[in-house]
Amino acid sequence: MIGSMKEDIGIMKTDMEFIKNSLKRKVDIDEFSVLEKRVAALESKVRTR
Repeated sequence: MIGSMKEDIGIMKTDMEFIKNSLKRKVDIDEFSVLEKRVAALESKVRTR
């Protein structure tokens, strides 16, 4: 029984590491909002040329 629990915990640790690494590559809503504004400003400058 303890061996099974140890194996399950090992799997959970692996899954959590995968999730943690995936989240590091994502952008939060505030960063996205700032980036969206910067792109809009650049697009307006390009259109006026």
